[in-house]
Amino acid sequence: MSTLNLTNLLAGQVTSYGVYDDNYNIETLKKINFITAANGLFRVEKTPTAIFKTLVEEYKKPIPGLNLMSEGPELLVPKIPFRFLQMALSFYLDVYDKDKTEASLLFFWNKDNVRLPEIYSDNTPVKGLISEGQLVVYVPRQKNSAGLSEFHMDPMVDWLRNNLSLFAETHSHHSMSAFFSSTDDANENATQFYGVWGKIKNQQPEFAFRYCSGDSKTKICPSVLFEWPEVTTTKTYEVTSDVPGFQRQQFTEVEKEVYKGPFEKLEYPADWMEQHTKAVVANKFKSTYPVNTTYPSRYLSNRDGSLEKMEQLDMEYYGDYYDQALLDPFAWETQETEMNITGFEDAEIIQFIDKNDEKNKQDIQDNLIDITSEYTALGYKSVIESAIDGAKQSASL
Repeated sequence: MSTLNLTNLLAGQVTSYGVYDDNYNIETLKKINFITAANGLFRVEKTPTAIFKTLVEEYKKPIPGLNLMSEGPELLVPKIPFRFLQMALSFYLDVYDKDKTEASLLFFWNKDNVRLPEIYSDNTPVKGLISEGQLVVYVPRQKNSAGLSEFHMDPMVDWLRNNLSLFAETHSHHSMSAFFSSTDDANENATQFYGVWGKIKNQQPEFAFRYCSGDSKTKICPSVLFEWPEVTTTKTYEVTSDVPGFQRQQFTEVEKEVYKGPFEKLEYPADWMEQHTKAVVANKFKSTYPVNTTYPSRYLSNRDGSLEKMEQLDMEYYGDYYDQALLDPFAWETQETEMNITGFEDAEIIQFIDKNDEKNKQDIQDNLIDITSEYTALGYKSVIESAIDGAKQSASL
């Protein structure tokens, strides 16, 4: 029992409860905070780059003496210069022109000013990495297809995540619309910002941005995160009347919105393109099964002579876009088998999690559920007293 209570005590070091009044101070916030404001209970998560406020429960009547709180992010670091987003868009355009695929680019914040790696353990140079002040921009080693950009095999990504602060991840949907797909929803769960570009060949490309905190995924205006240029529209209205004695009146209306393009194409480091590899479809055995070229069904011939049907495109995910290589029945004859193992995956940047660690992670999650329930039932003071008593008993044994 003392172990669980001590765990509760430790959990209290990263979780706090408070009120949103005139004494509210962000400097005293812990990692996770539940703040009672006049208009509701908020989950407030603090990272080195931003504070993310999410409404948990709205109150029907405001609480007197407290201030109103609004949902949304509050940056603790400078906004990202817009030119880096232009460089990202330029990179996405070149990848699409070359291979008709998606691509990814990541942002980190070097809060402790740690030295960035320059070579892998096999003495090959680290590429795709630039920094300006504490802002770090990284194009990971990625395998990209028409509907997916993968960079989980790059050990540098894990190093950056472990040693720097998460800030933002962006990727392209090339000719598709800018939206967060079911795949994005499944993969994007870290507390940070996310962005996606779509219809990148248009004069006014589409874009969508959001942040994730806890179970919430909340869309935002990109100007929250970037030094995004604005467009100001000024309209003047004149009101007249034939009523005797009526004086002519003028009204001015000013509207501001984020600039939507066209965007100037900027140069970016040449090694960014070296980080991109087009993922190819594995097909060792040519199938002679009849093909429907409108909505193609593909079959792979197994060594035992049986035919294995390949899944069709996920229409919900791909929208109105098709990779022409998939529609061409002859393209399958020329594509090479994808090799999932490459040299850089053996670079010793971090220690990868094994199956036992995954089990331990699940045990920790289960224990946190117990921690929350006991913490709520007993209260902070009771948990501390119980943990201290348990520690004394253990010391006396």
